[in-house]
Amino acid sequence: MHPERLSAAELIASDIPFLIQHTMLAEPYPLHWHDFYELAIVLSGTGLHTVNGHAQTLQADTLFLLTPVDFHTIAPTPGETLEIFNIVFGGKFLDEELRQWLFTGLDYHHFVPPPGLTECIRPEFERIWIENQGNELGRGRIMRSSLEKILLEVARHTRGDFFQAGHSAIHNALLYLHHQFRTPVTLETVARQAGLAPTYFSQVFHKVTGSQFQKYLADLRLRFAASLLLACNLPVTEICFASGFSNMAHFGRSFHAKYGLSPSKYRHHQA
Repeated sequence: MHPERLSAAELIASDIPFLIQHTMLAEPYPLHWHDFYELAIVLSGTGLHTVNGHAQTLQADTLFLLTPVDFHTIAPTPGETLEIFNIVFGGKFLDEELRQWLFTGLDYHHFVPPPGLTECIRPEFERIWIENQGNELGRGRIMRSSLEKILLEVARHTRGDFFQAGHSAIHNALLYLHHQFRTPVTLETVARQAGLAPTYFSQVFHKVTGSQFQKYLADLRLRFAASLLLACNLPVTEICFASGFSNMAHFGRSFHAKYGLSPSKYRHHQA
């Protein structure tokens, strides 16, 4: 089972920077990831949503928001059909303020909103879907406004505790790092996101996170690799590079140091 990689360029038209789909899922959707964000709400049905190797239940009104580093499968309960509105959009849709509000906790979002919040969110999905079917004046603006309203409600509901006054620069860097760790990021690259000189950034990063930058980065990559090893049969070599490591020897040593097993034995032992 090799994860499919979906591309925004194949799905999103140039006139509106996102796409809404009304999906009726009667069979499991196989493991995949994408280079865009995905926001979805379950309209009816039940099932199982496995994100980065962690299984969670789906039911009516479940809402989830995934980032470009997440991989997932969706499986309806046997005999049922999952009805879902899902919206895919690129990172350019999120301004810096909204990105901070959404990803303060740094993880993907998966939750069932309380009734009052559901009553706010569902109509916005429906408005986007209706506008998407037509060609009325300003439909793009209305769709953008509704999507931003949904994302703001998600941010209000899921806002984490990490962000504190005085840590905004490191927070910006962490947001970037958590969304880009599978690429060849460097200390200098991430320090630029914080607007700090690399040496000073390294000191502040350690003070805020309690970890050295390189170890923090390696741990992100290793956790991702461990989840991927258990979620699919992708060869270890491909998992190494998909997780952001540049050579197998370093990946193998790092993985063994963290988990006490080689990647292949970890997959076999945990299966």
